[in-house]
Amino acid sequence: MYIDLLLSAITTQARTIASGVILCVVVALAIAEIVLVMLQKSDSGNISAIAGGQQETFYGKNKGRSFESKLKLWTIILGVLMVVLCVVFFIIAPHV
Repeated sequence: MYIDLLLSAITTQARTIASGVILCVVVALAIAEIVLVMLQKSDSGNISAIAGGQQETFYGKNKGRSFESKLKLWTIILGVLMVVLCVVFFIIAPHV
């Protein structure tokens, strides 16, 4: 009820502009999300142990842990932000 009252106070032109801006931001976030996922290493390292692959040392396994954990964290943050912006977009988009 409060959202309908608030949205009725905003003009259709302002809602169109705001939804266009949000849509551009979502597209930019989607591109950033793709780049972040492509930068992450795959988790197929455990499969090599079955085939008799080389075992890594403890240092070798944890050397890039901080960078990889930051990439995973940013991937989650961008994903949640995209979902929130998509919901806001469909709430404020002018109905045709």
